[in-house]
Amino acid sequence: MAAEHNVEAYATAIEAKDAAALRALILASDFILINVPGEDDDEEGMGALTADIDDTPVLVAFSTEDHAGTFVGAMSDMFDEVDEVHGFLVEGDALLEYLPEDYGLLIDPETDDIQLIGVEIAKHIVRDDA
Repeated sequence: MAAEHNVEAYATAIEAKDAAALRALILASDFILINVPGEDDDEEGMGALTADIDDTPVLVAFSTEDHAGTFVGAMSDMFDEVDEVHGFLVEGDALLEYLPEDYGLLIDPETDDIQLIGVEIAKHIVRDDA
């Protein structure tokens, strides 16, 4: 079972640019990603929601279903043409394995627990060279 998302620990590690601590926190957690349907969707492939923060691409992830629901409610215009928004659960190691190169990580947007891990530190976290 994954550890509960510790907002303070993430904030401290992000502020200190402590890639080792962030990697440990992520590996101990599960995340919900929102499925973004594409034209070539099939049973094996799922696209996850991404965004741009100051012209930097980020993967959007949520620490709880409640936070994902808050985001969907706050961004309802983004999902107008979708009958139902689907999410999928990934473990922290899978999140890091599939984090696209040159992407940061945005956790819990549209909530009080929002966290942004920039591209440079994300590269160190993924490579495990913290």
